Amino acid sequence: MSFGRRSIDRRRRVLYSTQQADLETSTAASRRAAEHLREARKPTAAFASRVHRRIRGRWFSLVPVKRRTLVSVASALGAIALLLCAAHYASVAWPAIANRPEISRPLRLDRPDSFGRWVQCVLLAASAGVSLMIYQVRRYRVDDYTGQYRLWRLVLMTLVVASVNSLVSLVDWAGAIMDVGFGKRVALSGNDWFRLVISIGGAILCLRMVAEVRRSRWSLLTMIGAWIFFAIPVAAKWNFIEVDSLGRWTLVTCAPLLACTTLLISLGGYLRMLFRQVRNLDENDSLSERFQLFKLQVLQRAKTEDATENHDPSLKTEAFSTPAAESKEHSARDSEDRPGPLPRKKRRWFGLRAAKDPSLEESSSKPTEAVVGEADPDEGAKNDRTHENEAPKRKRFSLGFLSRNKESVHGSTREDDDAGVDAEDRQGSMPSSQRSRYTEGDSRDDASGSESESNSDDIDWDSLSKAERRRLRKQLKRQGRAA
Repeated sequence: MSFGRRSIDRRRRVLYSTQQADLETSTAASRRAAEHLREARKPTAAFASRVHRRIRGRWFSLVPVKRRTLVSVASALGAIALLLCAAHYASVAWPAIANRPEISRPLRLDRPDSFGRWVQCVLLAASAGVSLMIYQVRRYRVDDYTGQYRLWRLVLMTLVVASVNSLVSLVDWAGAIMDVGFGKRVALSGNDWFRLVISIGGAILCLRMVAEVRRSRWSLLTMIGAWIFFAIPVAAKWNFIEVDSLGRWTLVTCAPLLACTTLLISLGGYLRMLFRQVRNLDENDSLSERFQLFKLQVLQRAKTEDATENHDPSLKTEAFSTPAAESKEHSARDSEDRPGPLPRKKRRWFGLRAAKDPSLEESSSKPTEAVVGEADPDEGAKNDRTHENEAPKRKRFSLGFLSRNKESVHGSTREDDDAGVDAEDRQGSMPSSQRSRYTEGDSRDDASGSESESNSDDIDWDSLSKAERRRLRKQLKRQGRAA
């Protein structure tokens, strides 16, 4: 069978199967079976897909996802516990507080009506809540074939009873009931029997929980520390530790509070690990890898600093100065090639204008003399008259505002002189017929300004040169201003 035929048959089977799937009615059981089959095709998933419905709860938003958050919470809890332990020691060792029972009684951890016992009850209740959240996530683990998640049910119930026992002392209460019901025993009393059972069961639970949290190094270390603190009062009760000093007595009485604090920190770290595994946030996040990455960054920074220190400063200055020098050379060449603007004149103090440079005056006078030499003698005479009519040069120490006032006073006379000179120049450059026509037009313009304005459109601008058109526009503008 050809390749095209096989692909067509496969496409036909896919279309038929999808059509049959649409015709069938889907039930909850069929969808659940499809999910199981889909999960079987993805064996790398550590948790089932239904775990996401559990972690949508609001309580899971309190999980410390980042390591810095976990360290901050653990530090705060540890600081509170140490502060209460210090107050407990001061209530016994400091006479100023020990002699006042109203002040020392709430600070002593061995009394049920103290601040330490209340904090211990809260810590055990919080540990019970964390155990419930761990149970909700842990039971959806795919590789838990023996049902180890059921351990957290026992942990949850034990912590709830322990939180009540921290305030009410249920062990002594149950032992007294046992003595009343069965009579007093010679070897052990009722509460001693209960303590013996709790000690053996606690040792077994300790081993199970250490094996459960072994995947998290943080939880493993803190769990071992919590059970060590729990074992200190039990060892003192069974006379394994002799309490013969104030320091040992303080350690035995403060151990339950420290144990509850460490247990909550351990359970919080384990819940964080499970939550990160569900959200696929546990890649390359171990503390050892973070430390190795930090060392690499420090070494690279040190190498770069050494390289910059060993680098020759003269070469560095040359490297930085060479582009600037090249750019200056290029700019100098460009300025030599193209004629740049004239240098800016220096300003004088108090608004005084600087004197003109004699070199500039000589350079400006040379081209004008050449132009005058080339022109006609009539035009030269006219230019001489115009130079005579120009205003005298400003003196070296003259004030600017006085010169401006003089210019405003004599502005009209200068314009009239310029108009006369322009008319003479235009008449000298025109032919005789055009000159007579232009003089007649000037006389008519002087006679009536409004008539010249109406006839300004009749002027043949194309027959005039550029200089003539410019002068004629000036004359028309002056006539319009006078009108």
